[in-house]
Amino acid sequence: MQIPDEIRLGAELLGLLATGGTILFKLGRMGEKFEAHSKQLEETKMAINKIEETLQAVAVQKDQIASIREMMTLSTKRTDDTFARIFNTLERQGSLK
Repeated sequence: MQIPDEIRLGAELLGLLATGGTILFKLGRMGEKFEAHSKQLEETKMAINKIEETLQAVAVQKDQIASIREMMTLSTKRTDDTFARIFNTLERQGSLK
């Protein structure tokens, strides 16, 4: 017994439609996965940008702290020099004996 051509063609078309539907379904799922990965990448980029901004602020603060330390060192040296002159002057005048 032979299956009529119309029935075989219909069965093949149903198989083709099922295969096409499966492919479209899988493509849709891949699109969802790409969207999820895209969101994760965007969040990661934002986090990296925040870290870079923080590092820049820390670098500026580090330079400011170094400048303050340098100013304190110079100020201490000037104060030491001033007191050394005062004591030398007092010593020469005989006030420290």
